[in-house]
Amino acid sequence: MLANLAKRFDSATAGLNRVIEGLERDLSQPIESRGVGAMAGEIRAYVKTLPEGQRMGFIQKAIEAGDERTVGAVLGGVPYLSGITPEMQNILLRLHHEKSNPRAAKQLRAAKAGLEMLGERGGLIFKEMEKAVGAKQAKVQQLRAAKAAAEKSFVV
Repeated sequence: MLANLAKRFDSATAGLNRVIEGLERDLSQPIESRGVGAMAGEIRAYVKTLPEGQRMGFIQKAIEAGDERTVGAVLGGVPYLSGITPEMQNILLRLHHEKSNPRAAKQLRAAKAGLEMLGERGGLIFKEMEKAVGAKQAKVQQLRAAKAAAEKSFVV
C-alpha cells in the first residue's frame, strides 16, 4: 500500500512540475513580432528619453491599460533601445503575460500551491502508515525478509 501511495505522490509531483514548467514557459515568451515598424521605434525612443524611474511606471501603466502597441514596441524590441535592462524587460514581460492571460497565471499559482502541499503533506503518509502498522518501515521490511527466508526453507 505504501509503495502504491508513494508512486501516486511521485506521479502527481511530476505532473505538477510539468504543468508549472509549461506555464512558466508560456508566461515568459518574447513578443518580438510586435516590436517592429516606425511607430514602435518612436515609442521606444520616447520611453528611452524618460527619466529612469519613470520608464517602469510608464510601461506598467501601458500594461494595466492594455495598450498592446506600446507594450509590444517596448517589450518586443531589444531592451537597450528603450533604455531598460534585460532584467527589467523580463519582469515587465512576465507582468504583461499575466495581465493578458490571467487564467494561466491563476493555474500557475494553483499548481505551485499544490506542489507545495504535496511536499508538506507527503511525509505524513509514512508517519500515519507506521502508526497503522505499529512498526517502522525498516522493521517491517526486516520481518518480511525473515518470513520469506523461513518460507523458502520449507519449500523442497
